[in-house]
Amino acid sequence: MRILVYMLLVLGLLAGARAEFAPLICALPVQTAPKIDGSLDDPCWQAAELSAPLTAIGGAAVKVPTWGKVCWDRKHLYVALICAEPQMAVLREHIARNIVSLYGESIEVFVNPGHDHFAYKQYRVGILGERDTHVQTDGDAAFDARWQGARQLHDDAWTVEMAIPFTVIGMTPKADSLWGLNLNRARSVFPDAGAFCWADTKGPFHNPSRFGHIIFADYPTWLTVYYMQRIAEIQTEMRTLRRRYPVAARAQAAELEALMAQRQAFIAEITTASITNGAQCQPYIHRGDALAAAFDAELDDLRCTIIAHHFR
Repeated sequence: MRILVYMLLVLGLLAGARAEFAPLICALPVQTAPKIDGSLDDPCWQAAELSAPLTAIGGAAVKVPTWGKVCWDRKHLYVALICAEPQMAVLREHIARNIVSLYGESIEVFVNPGHDHFAYKQYRVGILGERDTHVQTDGDAAFDARWQGARQLHDDAWTVEMAIPFTVIGMTPKADSLWGLNLNRARSVFPDAGAFCWADTKGPFHNPSRFGHIIFADYPTWLTVYYMQRIAEIQTEMRTLRRRYPVAARAQAAELEALMAQRQAFIAEITTASITNGAQCQPYIHRGDALAAAFDAELDDLRCTIIAHHFR
């Protein structure tokens, strides 16, 4: 039985190694909230991580880049988007002539706070300053007045700033929170128009199964809290079973001791690591998931041993 459990674990890890990583971004807590005017000159934005540039649907790079930033305080999630635009003069003329369609040039922020890849809200800001909210795919004007969004036009870009209360999102984050997030841009005025994504949805924007991730602490802190919590939950169940069935538990003492040593080494490495962006964090996530899976495999093995010894 132990061989089968570990074969399944290895196959799972190999599949994970081939899987495409969802992008990850860190939202640092801030003491002073930004002024929501679209200018992005607040200190919090200078300190915030700059996301990887948005891509076309399908993952191809685009000539007109877009980047995002996020931060938070006790009450709000703050989001900023920087939309490069080499044809701002033309775009300004279209705006002056009132020939820019509603949300034709816009950014869209999708938040899945429960990380269930299902329930989410969409917050949209257009280049004319218009705003709307969707609960999944359904528009819901009841939320529009409860969050702030503003845009500002520049010589070679336009920028957006948003403040979304956690009461609107429906959940407040903690240091170990991992939420689904996507940042999107619709660019439709020019011939090289397109729909751009931070996390490639491979199709329509409304695809929470392919959202990226947002965390609410610096990378080393989040990794430490998140994986210690995950492994602690597994260990709690193991301790309960080992107390009830001590004869079965003795067989895996050496394996557990080795796993605990790996856990301690992993946490020690994280606390001294220099991780400044999501790409640098991904290998640690892969290792943390593998370590948690190894603890899960030991738990499954313990259950199988208990069944074999006590319920024959």
